Order: sequence, then C-alpha cells, then structure tokens
Amino acid sequence: MKIFSSILLVFFILCFACQDAEQKWQKNNTTKSKAEVESEVKEKPRKAEKVNEETVYFGTPAIDGVKDAKYDPGKALLVDKYILGTDDEQNLGQGASAKVWVLWDENALYVFAEVTDSTLSARSDLEYMQDSIEIFVDENNNKTPAYQEDDGQFRVSFKNKQSASATDVKGFKSSAKVTDKGYVVEAKIPFRTMKAKAGMVIGFDFQVNDDQKSGKRDSISKWNDLSNDSWQSTKGFGNLVLKP
Repeated sequence: MKIFSSILLVFFILCFACQDAEQKWQKNNTTKSKAEVESEVKEKPRKAEKVNEETVYFGTPAIDGVKDAKYDPGKALLVDKYILGTDDEQNLGQGASAKVWVLWDENALYVFAEVTDSTLSARSDLEYMQDSIEIFVDENNNKTPAYQEDDGQFRVSFKNKQSASATDVKGFKSSAKVTDKGYVVEAKIPFRTMKAKAGMVIGFDFQVNDDQKSGKRDSISKWNDLSNDSWQSTKGFGNLVLKP
C-alpha cells in the first residue's frame, strides 16, 4: 500500500508538470486565425506629413546668376530637411542647405537658390553625387506615385552642368556661380503641358546634393519630401500657389 501511494504521488507530480509546461508553450506559441493575425499586424494609419505650401509671384528675371529684385516679394523656401540616400552613400545626415526663391510667368518657373556648402566637389562621375541642386515640378499637382508627362526633375551642378529626367527640356536654362559660402544657381524651368495663370497650384520640391570630397553623396537636403523618391514620384512634393 505504501509503495502504491508513492507511485500515485509521482504520477500526479508528473501530470502537473506536463500540464504546466503545456500551458507555458501555448502562451508563447498561440495559434491564431488568419483574421486575428492580419488584424494585429495591420499598420496603424500614419498621420499625414504637413505639406509645405508657399505663395510665389509673377515675374520674368534674366537667368544670369544674379538675384533680381523681382524675387524679393516672395518668401524664401528653406531647404534644410536631411534625408537618407541609397545604401552606397555616406548618409551623414548633415551638410549643404539652401534658400530658394521662385517666380513664374505663363511659360515657366524661375528659381534662384543660394546654397551653403563649405566644400565643393565634382569627384564622382555620377551627376547626382556631385554638388548640385535638383528642382522637381508637378505641373498639374496630381501627386502621382509615378511620373507623368507633366512631371520633371531638373538638376544643375555648381559648375552649371545640367541633367534632367524629362525627355523634352527645350527652354531649360541655368546659370551657376561659386560664392564665399558655397554657390548660387538660377534656372528657368519651362512648363511643358500648360500655360500658367494666377490661382493655379503646382507641385514643387527642391533638393541639394552634397559630396564632401568622399566621391559619394554625403548628404541630401530637401524642402518638403522626406523620401528619396522625388526622382520617380510626385506624391511627396510641396505646393506653390501662383499669385499675380
């Protein structure tokens, strides 16, 4: 009888231990339905980023790298939001920035940029990794995930070397000059699908590429879009309101 009682006690102890282990395993390995899993992993809606919007005024300046008084009524756009580039870039998160003024007429946008950049470089053979500015335009402001015929990317280096995503760049003009603080760029970006008029709102962004003599793009600063997709998507552009 004593032996039987001992065996029974051991049996209950083993049963309790197994049950406890099973409960712990289930706690850490719960099998859930597909709907429950999808509900848990579904990303919460993100708060929309504030879109920069600025009023720009009518005027047709000479493209000579000298800031015309016609730019003065407009407020400067501050290009000082640093973003990450591709994996093969330095991504220091700091570097060149700019102040930008914009004018418009029925045929084009006019952009004057004062870039603050202590070290000027064109070491890379890749144009976007050289010290340069990029102007992004979405004429109909549809903010599409891919470029359409009205959208364009226009690049000018501190040496006034031009490049663009648009196949038709007739009328794209620029002037660049080195200054004691960096360089200035003035550019004319022709409208390709419309005649502009007061009251229109167009999509716009501005970017500064900075190589601090590494031979790579060490930093990128933007006016509005916090992604590195402005070259292929207009969704992150800010807005320019055209005023007389």
